[in-house]
Amino acid sequence: MKVGPIFSIALCSAALAQSANPASFLAADVHPSKSNSRYQSSFLLGGRYQIRNATLLALIRTAWGIEREALYGGPPWLDDDRFDVIALVPASSSPADHALMLRSLLAERFGLVTHDDKKPLQVFALVQTKRGAQFKQSGADGVPGCTTNYESGQPLQIAYTCLHTTMAAFAAGLRPVDPSVTRPVVDRTGLQGAWDFTIRFTELFDLQRAVGADQASPGIGLFDALEKLGLRLEPRGEVLPVLAIDCVNRSPTPNAADIAEKLPPVPDEFEVANIKPSKPDTPQRAEFSRAGRVEILGFTLRELIRTAWQLDDNRIADLPKWMDTERYDIVAKAPHDTPAEDLVPMLKSLLIERFKLAAHTADRPVPVFLLTAGKNPKLKEGDPASRSECTISRGQTGNGPSAMPLKIYACRNTTMAKFAELIRIQATGYLRSPVVDQTGLKGAYDFTLSWTRNDVFTAAQNRKREEGAPADPTGAITVFDAVDHQLGLKLEGGKKYPLPVLIVDRAEPVTD
Repeated sequence: MKVGPIFSIALCSAALAQSANPASFLAADVHPSKSNSRYQSSFLLGGRYQIRNATLLALIRTAWGIEREALYGGPPWLDDDRFDVIALVPASSSPADHALMLRSLLAERFGLVTHDDKKPLQVFALVQTKRGAQFKQSGADGVPGCTTNYESGQPLQIAYTCLHTTMAAFAAGLRPVDPSVTRPVVDRTGLQGAWDFTIRFTELFDLQRAVGADQASPGIGLFDALEKLGLRLEPRGEVLPVLAIDCVNRSPTPNAADIAEKLPPVPDEFEVANIKPSKPDTPQRAEFSRAGRVEILGFTLRELIRTAWQLDDNRIADLPKWMDTERYDIVAKAPHDTPAEDLVPMLKSLLIERFKLAAHTADRPVPVFLLTAGKNPKLKEGDPASRSECTISRGQTGNGPSAMPLKIYACRNTTMAKFAELIRIQATGYLRSPVVDQTGLKGAYDFTLSWTRNDVFTAAQNRKREEGAPADPTGAITVFDAVDHQLGLKLEGGKKYPLPVLIVDRAEPVTD
């Protein structure tokens, strides 16, 4: 079934949308997200269920519990616009019930229609090595699950312990364990029953830094650690079940007029909060806990504003000098299980109240990176009917001791404006200011970009200098050179561009 024409010529009818279960939220507010933060999901006491800053792609994945590769088709904008979903659920409902309710909401409010299908996917198959499994089957009954613990050492080592766990469950939960697992994992071990085992490995980025610095004992990666247990992650293609999107609307139907009255209220301020000047030797620390407790120590007011408004330093202007020198401790308490995303606006309200803070927003020139086009951009026009998305994988240049890890970023049907937004997130070590699209390229494109993480690149260059050898070549490449050589574009720093800035009009110090 070709889904492209449906999206381009007509709205999907909510009346025709099919839900896997008639269960629905008791009430639901769906609106565009105002935040640029990451996807966040939580369930609060009092029956309040919420998802914040989620694209339709993320909402569908949450409702069906599937990986993005298993979601087939859909319009180009499926992973663009972001929404908040605030809903009321019965007190006795479970996470599985919430997922079914979310499916119904997507059908009712976005006209989502799907069907089950099968498609070839690139996966990691979890298989046994020739030695076979080097761990024991579980004996007595117990609660299945896996836990992560960090063990001291250089480099830091992770102990991932699974008890009473089936290989199917282990495979399904393996992808979030380490960034080296860049594909869905399927169980092909043939091992039946439940098992007990511990995998000890070095997280990918710690391992890459150690390799770049040529440390004598860089650690062991997840793939090699699995081999010690008699398991292997084998890349292959398989035909697997997918969820195919037939139809979905870009905008939800309107909320009920009285929706605010039906939903449990969200606390907008802390139950109790204390602010006092820091002692001179107070180490800086910030913690937002699931228990609703906020503890921020040794922060200047500029740093507090940066945290509460989620801004870069250069997006805060006209501060009195004391706001960069006087340091404060804040200890505050919100209702139990208040999510971190709701604690941040409470912190903003607290700062406004206690520091008598007044501010407004205006456009001012701030430092940025400009993304510009060279004479011959190396970009392929994307298929207008395909979904706009970018995916991460890992690679390397060279072999053996000289091999350098690469981050591979593959985008399809992606505009330069979206790429400018995403590349800063993916290359934060290089890009500490916003990236502004000035390419003048209006279409959407397919392209692949690969570079070396900044910390790995720096470690490799430092090693070369210590050895007295030329700093190049190491096989490492910065994101700036990668954008230039591989895409025919330029990332130029040291530029200024007008962006919204928080301008402080008034603030008063807090004293004992």
